[in-house]
Amino acid sequence: SVSPGIGGQTVYFTSISVRLSQTGNPDGTRYRILASTKGLTTVDFSSSGIMSTDVAETTFTIFGLAINATYFIASESLNYQSRVSSRTIISTSTLAGIPGGSTATIVGLSSITVSWTAGPNPLTPRTSYQMQVSTSADFAVHSTSVTFNTFATTAALSINTTYFFRVSAFNRHGVPSDFNEILSTATRSLAPGIESFQVFNTSIAVQIATNTNPAGTAVILTSGSFSTEESVTDIFSAPVSTVNMRNLDPNTLYTFQ
Repeated sequence: SVSPGIGGQTVYFTSISVRLSQTGNPDGTRYRILASTKGLTTVDFSSSGIMSTDVAETTFTIFGLAINATYFIASESLNYQSRVSSRTIISTSTLAGIPGGSTATIVGLSSITVSWTAGPNPLTPRTSYQMQVSTSADFAVHSTSVTFNTFATTAALSINTTYFFRVSAFNRHGVPSDFNEILSTATRSLAPGIESFQVFNTSIAVQIATNTNPAGTAVILTSGSFSTEESVTDIFSAPVSTVNMRNLDPNTLYTFQ
């Protein structure tokens, strides 16, 4: 008998469906499918069935496979004396699983390190991942880092800006999984600079420079320990903003930070 041809395959997380063609064998020919992660020197999965000439192709599905693993798939037929044909062999990979949740482990002024868990993907051999980062939750514009680690660091980010992160995994043939849950976090802000101040009887007007922080950054000015009664909060809307400290005691020395 002639080895049935492999017309194509559809891969899933833990199964692979293979389409077998007749290649001239008569109706009732028995076929067998073998699957192995070791180049078919050993067989991990096998099964058999009967082919029918009523259809051009017969679909056979192998279940119970490992996630994100490469398999060698072989098809062979057996004649009526159970003699085995030559083999048709292909290699393919099951799909990668969605990585686990992400965490911002290190947040700096212009860089953020994000870590995630492998999820159902194997650690040996290592799975490759892509991490996308964007200032928009829809990732319409984004940059991508590809790594075999379960963490990645982005650099050259803007100060005090919110960034969104998501991660997917690649299978052994480069097919990406769906993305994990989106993580959002902001880079750190710089301490604002004090440009000047004006002194009045019971108030002091302090001019504060943004020090490259973007508009909308909140600034807190305190004359003590940042308690509510000793502090004023304002929002930067210009390169220099004026913050007024009121209800001060006359002729008293104050230190601001």
